[in-house]
Formats: sequence, structure tokens, C-alpha cells
Amino acid sequence: MTEFDGFEQLAAKLQLLATHLDEAAKFIGPAVDAGVQTTALQIERSAREKVPVDTGNLRRKIDTQKVGEGEYLVGTNVPYAPDVEFGRGPVVADDGYLRFKVDGEVLFRKSVGPAEAQPFLRPALQEHKSDLVENIEEEIDTVLRAAFE
Repeated sequence: MTEFDGFEQLAAKLQLLATHLDEAAKFIGPAVDAGVQTTALQIERSAREKVPVDTGNLRRKIDTQKVGEGEYLVGTNVPYAPDVEFGRGPVVADDGYLRFKVDGEVLFRKSVGPAEAQPFLRPALQEHKSDLVENIEEEIDTVLRAAFE
């Protein structure tokens, strides 16, 4: 336990503590941001491992983007990604045929059957949501240790 010889010494110690806290406070926001970013990248990696692969396009296009302090989006802009994640009903051509390429061969169909859901983003989020608090705590701990050393 710290002993104090007088009010001036106590005031000096409190001032030093306040200075350390002010310094640490400047880094708390960025520490939280770093913890969230770490978690988002963990989710991205996991989603890439879980996504079903046909051509590899969807896997390559899973990405993490920063949208604000402590805010990140993990996802993809591939148009068929929701059909993979959530499944879809049958698709019927309005008029004419649906055209697609399979193994280099162009196919024409009036309709294609439903697609079963093959979730990859939601399971990745579930897998890492408990990591968020841990990652933020680690970053804040690092900041506080540096401020008080």
C-alpha cells in the first residue's frame, strides 16, 4: 500500500493518476475498434472456410469493410450469395429460357429447381460472437498496461 506524507504528495499522486487515465482514454476508442476488427476478420476467415465452393467466386468475394469506429461489415456483394445463405425456391423463366454455364458448357432451361440453404455467414458469426468481448478486453488491457508502465 502507498503511504502519503501530506496533502501535496497525495495531490501529486492523484494528478499523475489523472494524467495516466487521460492518456489511456485517448486510446480506448481505437482499442475497441481494433478488437472489433480482429473479430470481424475471424468471422471472415470462418465464413470463407464454411462457404460451399463451386467456382470459388463466392469464397473470393467474402470481405470485411470498416464502416465507422468500431463498426465492420462482413459479407459479399455476389448477387447469388443470399440464395446460398438462405436457400431459394424454384426459378422459372418469364419468357424464353434461363441460360447458364456449367463446366464450360452453356445450358438452357425453362426452370431450375429450388436450392437448399447452405449457410456460411450466420454460422461464422455464431462461432465468433463470444470472441468479441475477449478481443476488445485484450486490446484495452494492452492500452492500460502501456499507459501505467
